[in-house]
Amino acid sequence: MTSRHSEQFLRATLARYYDAEAGRLLEVSRERARQMRLEMGVPRPPDRRSVTRKRVVELLRQGVAPKVVARAVGHDPSWVRKIGRAAGWKPRPAALAPCGTRAAYERHRRRGEAVDVECNAANNARRRERRRGGAR
Repeated sequence: MTSRHSEQFLRATLARYYDAEAGRLLEVSRERARQMRLEMGVPRPPDRRSVTRKRVVELLRQGVAPKVVARAVGHDPSWVRKIGRAAGWKPRPAALAPCGTRAAYERHRRRGEAVDVECNAANNARRRERRRGGAR
């Protein structure tokens, strides 16, 4: 489904390449094509890049994950994060793993904190599993 605006633009774009009277393709310069569009009174469509950027920022501010936004707009997630950061968006910090997990044990170690009993037990269980040849 196309809007009236895009149909007009399409007609103007096709007119610059196809001469209906002569029934053949025409090669015209970009400047001549612009003049023909102006003569026909067809406005230019909005810049797709700016519309996409606005949509990306809007989705990020609504809390949609950058990977999902990237898939929706057809760009790379790193590009989506870059556009978001330029517009003042900040990613939410990841939720911390609860105590009693291997990830929490590693967090305690990284931060130089004392490792609690539950986290130590989770780490020991993981080490036992690895020694037995379990999941990697």
